[in-house]
Order: sequence, then structure tokens, then C-alpha cells
Amino acid sequence: TWGPPGQVPPAWPGYVHQQQAPWSPPAAYAQPPFPQPGGVAPPTGPFYLWMQPGKAFPIWEVLESDGWQLTKKPEEADLLWVKSHDHCHWNDMKARAYVNRLHTRHEISITTKGLMGERLRNVSIPVVHNMSVAVPYTVLLYRKEECDKTLAMHGNTGPWIIKETHQAQGVGTEVVKTFAGSINCTYEAAQSKWDGEGRVAQPYVRDPLLLYGHKSEIRYYWLIISRARKWEVWVWPEPIIRRTSSPWSLDNLDDRRAHIANVHQQKENGFKGDPADLKWTEKRIDEYLNKPGFCRQVILPQIKQFLKTSMDYYRDFPPRPHSFIQSALDILVEGSLKHMWVLEMQKSPGMGMEGSKRQVLEPMMRQIPHVLFGTGPHSYERVV
Repeated sequence: TWGPPGQVPPAWPGYVHQQQAPWSPPAAYAQPPFPQPGGVAPPTGPFYLWMQPGKAFPIWEVLESDGWQLTKKPEEADLLWVKSHDHCHWNDMKARAYVNRLHTRHEISITTKGLMGERLRNVSIPVVHNMSVAVPYTVLLYRKEECDKTLAMHGNTGPWIIKETHQAQGVGTEVVKTFAGSINCTYEAAQSKWDGEGRVAQPYVRDPLLLYGHKSEIRYYWLIISRARKWEVWVWPEPIIRRTSSPWSLDNLDDRRAHIANVHQQKENGFKGDPADLKWTEKRIDEYLNKPGFCRQVILPQIKQFLKTSMDYYRDFPPRPHSFIQSALDILVEGSLKHMWVLEMQKSPGMGMEGSKRQVLEPMMRQIPHVLFGTGPHSYERVV
């Protein structure tokens, strides 16, 4: 599962760790107020939120209960929440206001599947607690030389998973038996208007962690904040685990409900049950694995190490002050519990709070302003 047959696995540096006490949930902690440009003190209430017209965002449901007020004037807002860059009022913002969008080029390079796979191909993360992490071997099908080379060398290998670089919710994703056996693995089917957009192919992981026979993925949420002269990265320590509705098997590659864990794809392909049944908490997966603290002690440290190392590859991006994105990191843990793969970085992850997602997303969104403005306690963990 390291890549096409014949590819040598990365040489992971050895890592010796000290014996640690059993994990216990961290108490929310207060960060000192962040210094503002020109030595201005952190803002004090009342706070105003402006949202893109015609869009409904869960952030308002959360912040309203904290005393935030909604404004129709973006120039009055302390926090602007939009879906697209076209609605970013950069020139009209208050001096200390934040908007949930980075520069377009920054977001695309960090979260687009093809550019992420290319930029992070050679990232090497030390093994922590016997768990390694990597980005899957990614073939950029919109580049003819890469496509032709893979077809010649690994055309009859498989299975492979094909993804659309600029699509979300699993749209355009499919699992194919062999690279040469799919028309979508050709350059002609993947070319686009500009470099970086089209299709990518990755070797399909043959040994995913199964929960009662169903494939699973784990999602962590993280913040990228652009300050006056620096980037900051924070991660929310509690993940959401999602699983497929159909039993997993390599004999049924056409069954999207068995191989694509995205809830939208589950419903689009015939799942009629409650979507909340497909979401697990970290407590539940720890109990299922009979490994108390597995997510916090084993997976989270590697997530933080991966984010810290990978963000070094984006140091050439100049920050745009007072902007941020709430992103998500989707990972797949192998059944051996010895390796995990970073599948995607989502720039606009779904924030619907059905089922167990509410207990994760509600406090997470409530504490975003605390990280941005330094005005209250929060449980985000600083990465870099």
C-alpha cells in the first residue's frame, strides 16, 4: 500500500519516546491575548458578524448564543463569514476584523488534491508511537508525461482510486481495478484549462481500518490563521470518525457505499438510513479498538507533526493579514494500526451538526473567535 508495485517504502527515521502517563482529556486553557498591529489591545464586545447574503452558516447558530450580533454592513463586522472570495470586502474591513478566506492562490495550493499531492510528495514525518503518516503516491493525470509513464510502468496494477482535483463531497471519485482498465486514467479525460485542475490517481489502500466490517476515515479540523507577518496553525483535538454503510470488500469496487465514506455519496447512492449512524466519536472508536486514548496519544501527535512539517512547504506564501480558514484533514488508518494516509485537506468542510458531530463542531466553532482575538479560553492546540 506504499504505492505502485516496486516502489520502495520511505525510510522513516527511528523515534524513541518516553513512557507517558495515561491520557486524560485536557481542560480548556486560556491563551494570552495576541498582540495586535500597532500594539492595539484585543477587541472587547459587543462583537458583530457579517455573513454572505443568501447563505446560511452554522457559525451564526453558535455565536448568537454567545452574544454576538448580526450586521448587514461588512464594515461594522468583527468577523466576516463567506463562501467565496467575491464576497470578501478586503478594503472595507475594520482594522481588527477577520474574514474566513485566505488569498485564492494559498487556498488552492494547500487544499487542491493535485497541487497538494505534488508539493508534499517528499514529506517525511518521523514515526511516533509506532504510527507513520504520509500522503499517498499521487499521479497527476492532467500532465501527459506523468500519465503516460504510469500507464507504461503500472498500467496493469491496481486497484486505484480516481479523484477530481476541484470537487468536494466525493464527486467524481471512483475505484478502478487497474490503471489501464479505466478510461478516466487517460490524459485526454483529465486535461483541463490550466495546470493543477483535472483528475489524480492514487493506489487504493488494500487494508483500511474496518469498523464492524465497514471502511472508516477520520477527520480532524484545523485553523490556518494569517497574522500581520506570520502564519499560525491550530488543530482541534477531537476528531469525527465516519464509516461506509455497505461492508467493505475488494470484490465490489463498483459499490460506492462500500468504498467512499463521504455521507453525500452514501445518500446519493441509495443510503436511506440516518446519516448520524455513520458518524462515530473518538471515545467510541477507542472503545471499539480497546485502546483508551488511541486518537489522542497516537493519531493526534502525528497529525500535528504532519501539519507542522507540511506547512514548511508553504513558507513562500506571504500572509494576508487578518484572514483564516477553518479546514479539515481526512485520514485513513490502515487495519494494522501502524500507518495512516492523509487523503485530503478540505478548505470548506461540511459543518452540518447532525448526531455526534454537534458535540465536536459546536464548541469548536464557538472557540474560533477566542483563537482569533485572544478573548477567551479555548481547547485548540497550537501546531506552529
